[in-house]
Amino acid sequence: MIHSVFFSLFTHFATGLLFVSLFISLEELGKLYFRVTSGVAFALIFLAMLSQPFGSIAFTELFSFNAESDFAQKVTYLSFYACLAVIAAYNVFLPRFHRPLLILMFSFGLMGVVFFALANAPTASAASVTTWMVAANGVSSALILGSVLAAMITGHWYLVQHNLSLNPLKKSTLLYVLAVIIRGLFLISVIILSGRAIQFSDVFAGLDFRSYVFIGRVVIGLLIPFVFGVMTWNAAKIRSTQSATGILYATVVLVLIGETFASFLYLMTGIPL
Repeated sequence: MIHSVFFSLFTHFATGLLFVSLFISLEELGKLYFRVTSGVAFALIFLAMLSQPFGSIAFTELFSFNAESDFAQKVTYLSFYACLAVIAAYNVFLPRFHRPLLILMFSFGLMGVVFFALANAPTASAASVTTWMVAANGVSSALILGSVLAAMITGHWYLVQHNLSLNPLKKSTLLYVLAVIIRGLFLISVIILSGRAIQFSDVFAGLDFRSYVFIGRVVIGLLIPFVFGVMTWNAAKIRSTQSATGILYATVVLVLIGETFASFLYLMTGIPL
């Protein structure tokens, strides 16, 4: 269980970080920024792979898709191995092939996130509503985790270079705020569509451990991070980059706690909340 949570959080952080990098200009922040972000993504995925959530599978066995093998598990591993290889190549060739390789590494990361979700889905049928809710849950989790990390890293660039354009910080902050909204809308959709989700009346009428985790997931993982995102946006608009970065430090911790709560809620209820 812990291995799966660890793998999920670290790969989601990395994939979302690569996604935000697609919207940042190489000319505005320079090569070092992209070496740092891709390096952070590489380290996160590498550490995640060490956790081996599906157990140890020999690299040669990953290419044998027989009837008895778990296709989603092997594709998850292959996707992230490929993402690591592309990140390494990206740092060798940068700035050549900057955007194509960035798109490719994000695509492999996204594939890994989706297939990891499918491998952990409660039903065997990939066509079921529940399965695809789990896959969408993985993608929206990657967006919120990666975007807040990207915004924090971007904010650091302004602490040492004061004459930079504010566009990268504004873009990364805006993407983060949108990711929080998408994550919140997804949570509401799951509650409505699942038919088995935690009822709000039950949550507040009879408080138990699951209820506290759910409340913490919403308040700590969504509501407060949204307020902090708006505060960061306002700070960026007036070029108060130090304040924006400080707020983002706290926001990263809150989002991480919220997504960890979401992972445990999924394990306890079978519902991607």
